[in-house]
Amino acid sequence: MSFKNILLFFLACSLILETTIFSFPLVVIFSLFLFILFPSIGVFVSIFMVGLLLDSIKAGMLGTTPLFLFLFFLILTVYQKVFNFKDTLTILIFIFLATVVYAYIFAYSINIFSYLLFFVLLLLSIRYFKNVFSQS
Repeated sequence: MSFKNILLFFLACSLILETTIFSFPLVVIFSLFLFILFPSIGVFVSIFMVGLLLDSIKAGMLGTTPLFLFLFFLILTVYQKVFNFKDTLTILIFIFLATVVYAYIFAYSINIFSYLLFFVLLLLSIRYFKNVFSQS
């Protein structure tokens, strides 16, 4: 199983968790991370569909999550072309800021400590998976 497939699995799980248990923008986090690592049309279409599913399940305005993600993808793409970054920490800082903005706009609970804790755990798991996949 490749790293891309694992992230797609986490994206699907985050859709289920965000709509049932957690009030935390997990879909946005995994969507941005997936697009940063694997920028392709197939990934974009799957993220778009998950965003539409999220909006329809949460009974929100249909298309707001994919529109928000598209705008951040656009900003990210321009930023990557200008500064050419691929560092994991820089990527996580960008995702953290995007998540806080998304949470503020779409009325999620904003607790900076919980976001920081989640991103530290995400950084540790990313480094673990990179080591696992680089050894095989």
